[in-house]
Amino acid sequence: MTEFLEKHFQQMMDYKFTASVEDMFDEVEEGKQQWQEFMKKFYKDFHPQVELAMEQGERVSGERDL
Repeated sequence: MTEFLEKHFQQMMDYKFTASVEDMFDEVEEGKQQWQEFMKKFYKDFHPQVELAMEQGERVSGERDL
């Protein structure tokens, strides 16, 4: 799963990116930013990545040894 996410959602897996998103959530909590606007901005870039991963992502099935 981690390999898939790193391949298709490289930016989302970056610690600096996740830290900046956490900061934006803090701004929403503090009332400095509307959550609807934040989510619109976030999904504007995120949704195309999801679509691309759905089209190009390899499907894995079967058992895995842990």
